[in-house]
Amino acid sequence: MKKNYLVAIIFALFVGIASCKKSDNYNIQRPATPTGLSVSKGDTSVFIKWKAVEGAAGYIVVRGLKEIAENLKSTEFIDAYAPDTAVEYRVYALNLDGWRSFRAASDSGYVAIPQGILPRPPVVSATDAENYKNCTITWTGGRFAKSFNLYRDGVLIGEKIIGNSFIDTNAPTTPAEYRIFSVNDNGASLTYSKDMGSKGFFYNETFEDLSDGFVLAPWTFRAPTVGYYTEGTPTVTSSEGFGGSSKCLQIISGKAQLLCDWGGVPEKGNYKISVEVKKSQGGFWMVPNFSGAQHLDATGAWTKFDIETGVIDKGATFNFKIEPHGDGPALIDNWSIEYLAPN
Repeated sequence: MKKNYLVAIIFALFVGIASCKKSDNYNIQRPATPTGLSVSKGDTSVFIKWKAVEGAAGYIVVRGLKEIAENLKSTEFIDAYAPDTAVEYRVYALNLDGWRSFRAASDSGYVAIPQGILPRPPVVSATDAENYKNCTITWTGGRFAKSFNLYRDGVLIGEKIIGNSFIDTNAPTTPAEYRIFSVNDNGASLTYSKDMGSKGFFYNETFEDLSDGFVLAPWTFRAPTVGYYTEGTPTVTSSEGFGGSSKCLQIISGKAQLLCDWGGVPEKGNYKISVEVKKSQGGFWMVPNFSGAQHLDATGAWTKFDIETGVIDKGATFNFKIEPHGDGPALIDNWSIEYLAPN
C-alpha cells in the first residue's frame, strides 16, 4: 500500500516538472548595461548617443519618469521636446523577449534656447472627413519650439500642446481652417502654418447614387446599421435637389422613417440628425422616438431641421420619422447623422 502511494507521489512530481519545462525559444538572460552614453545640451533638442550592446535586440530611452522611446534599433535618439531645465536620461538594452538590462546608462541634459529667439512655425496637416469621430491634426518641424498653440477658425482649441498631434473631437463636418503657432519661453511664432480639415458623418444620405424614379421601399438599407421604413412609395427625383445636388426624395402621399438599428450606434455619445425639407403647403411632423414630436411649417423653400438624441450608449438604437401633410409633394434631401463626442 505504501509502495503504491510512493509511486503516485513520484508520478505527480514528474508531471509537474515536465509541465514547467521552459520553451526552447524563451531567453531570460538580460542584456548588458549600455555604455558610452552622451547627452548633449542643444538649443533646440537633446541628442542622445550610446555604444551598441552585443546581442541587444533594441533599446529604451527614459526621460525623468517617462518612457519617450521604445524598442529602438539604432544607438541614438533625438528628444525634440526636452525641457529647458536639467533632467536625467536613462538608456536600457532589450533582449528578444523584451527583458530590460538590470541597469541603465544615465546622464542629464536640457535645451537652452537663446534669449529673445522666437520659434518658427511647423508644417501642419489636418484630416478631411476621414473619421466620423474627429479630425486629427499633425505637424512637423517648428525650430526652437517648446510647445504649440492650435486654432480652429480663429478660436484657440489647444494651448501649449506638447507633442506633434491633436485630436479635435469637436471638429465640424464642414471644412474648418486649422492654424498652429510655435511657442517657447520667448513667446509665440510671428507666423503660422494652416490647413483645412473636418470630420465625417456617421451617416450621410444624398440620394445621388440612386437612379431617377427609384422607389425607396419599406426596409431599404443604406448602411450596415441604417435603414428606412417608408409608406406611400417615396421615389427619388431629379426635379430639384438641395444646394446644387441633382436628386432628392419625393413623397406624394406617405411618410419616411430613418432608423439606426440592427446593432445600433458604434460609440457612446450624442447623435445629431439633420435633414433638409421643402414643401409649398401644409408642413411636416418631425417625430423622433427619443423626444416629443415637432411641427415644421411649409415655406416653399428648403428648410433645415436638426435634433440631437442626447448621450446614448454604444449599441443603442434610435429612429426619426418625417410625416408631411397638406397638398403637393414633399421633398427631402441631405438626411444625415453626425456623431458628437460626449463632454
